[in-house]
Amino acid sequence: MKKLFKSIIKGVLATFLMGIGIALFIACELGSDPITVFLDGFNRVTKVPVSVIDQIINLVILFLAFIMNRNKIGVNTIVSVLALGICIQIPTMLINPLKLALQATYVRIIGIVIGQLCLALSFAWMQSFKDGINALDCIIFKIMEITNFKYRTIRIIYDGCFISIGYLLGGVVGIGTIISLLTNGILVEKFRGVINHLNILQDKFSERMVKNNG
Repeated sequence: MKKLFKSIIKGVLATFLMGIGIALFIACELGSDPITVFLDGFNRVTKVPVSVIDQIINLVILFLAFIMNRNKIGVNTIVSVLALGICIQIPTMLINPLKLALQATYVRIIGIVIGQLCLALSFAWMQSFKDGINALDCIIFKIMEITNFKYRTIRIIYDGCFISIGYLLGGVVGIGTIISLLTNGILVEKFRGVINHLNILQDKFSERMVKNNG
């Protein structure tokens, strides 16, 4: 039970990190991340609240992930789906008083860069979880297995589709959107490499401690 609790806490923290990234993109008003562009466009056409659209998309992605790659689904897959809404709302409330949209352009770009780093680190961190990874990555990993495409390639195609549809529906696209499209997959791969290396070092340290205590 203690191990499960720790795992869930990690899942919530990773999802909260994703929420910070999304909140920064929205606050800077230089173009949202791909999925938010789609949500914005769909909302403009249908008037359905963004939170409702987001929840529906997350559930659809979770369903597809279960069909395509259920072995990668675990408790943290569910946590990331259920907790994302509140994990966006909390940082949004904290960031809004900064009025980033009214700041100098370079400040807003810095905000976008920090937001993108948060998003990429969140995805990379979740990919290292043994108790379920992000539902979207469950699908992407299965496509990688079938096609031998790199993560960054599939991610650009996925993000590009959401940006295109969102833009056609009236969603706002800007420099932040382009930054996210071009760097998301690459940054996730880089962060995942660092995390894997740190995990290896941690395992070696733990083994050494066990031997010393033995």
